[in-house]
Amino acid sequence: FWTGSPRSAVFDGNGYVWAADYGGGLLSSRWGNKEPVIPNGPLSSSVFDIASSGGILYYVQGGISGSWNNLFKSALVESFVNHEWKADKNDENRDLIKIAVAPDDPAHIFAASWGYGLMEYRDLQMVNEYGEGNSSLQSIIPGGDFVRIGGLAYDRQMNLWMTNANVPEPISVRKSDGSWKSFKVNNLLSGFSALGDVVVTQSGHKWIVIPRGNGLFAMNDKGTIDDVSDDEYKLFSVVDRNGKVITNEIFSIAEDRNGNIWLGTNRGILVYYLSLIHI
Repeated sequence: FWTGSPRSAVFDGNGYVWAADYGGGLLSSRWGNKEPVIPNGPLSSSVFDIASSGGILYYVQGGISGSWNNLFKSALVESFVNHEWKADKNDENRDLIKIAVAPDDPAHIFAASWGYGLMEYRDLQMVNEYGEGNSSLQSIIPGGDFVRIGGLAYDRQMNLWMTNANVPEPISVRKSDGSWKSFKVNNLLSGFSALGDVVVTQSGHKWIVIPRGNGLFAMNDKGTIDDVSDDEYKLFSVVDRNGKVITNEIFSIAEDRNGNIWLGTNRGILVYYLSLIHI
């Protein structure tokens, strides 16, 4: 049989030819019928986000360019459980960049797309898609449906928070009862074309990365999602104890078990200690 770039081949005792092909992997043939041998494993190496819960590992295929534009990679979600990979691929949607697992059900996940809204999965089967027509999410294209979500995070009340870039109401939440709410946040974020990851802290504050050297944003809704009159918002730079800017180029954010906020930046790892955090 024919292979494009064979590197090695051998006959076995059962009449099969086995070939190692550069690009095609392991191939077998008997009576001229070529069959690829594909070991169980992930379908893609373009992993952009990863999460795990209840013994299940998830990842999403996607990505963005350095200038936060689309790469238009097909929407792919994969799970790894009991030593087996399973996948759901959807070519109609693209660029999944965040994943969140429901705290009460490891088989229930949400995947955020940079342009195609929010997708909901149960047992790795898509059950809902959320965009401008059926949620508080907003499109960057007037009259269209191009919804860019840069971050996802649950709070302790099972509300799912997300950033919605380059729109008038750039923070949305899917509440635990399935209803939606969005926030203008005093127009502090409306001028940014990209919004990144969101972390909900143990105290209920929402910290958001503003990519491309624009620092951080923090929000305190004081536990009253539907009452915005008591909300507090803060847009700020990463500074040292003397108030000097260290950097505003932030790539990742996380809270540790003690409530400290850790940042991955172009200047290395930085930390906001709990005793110094004020919103």
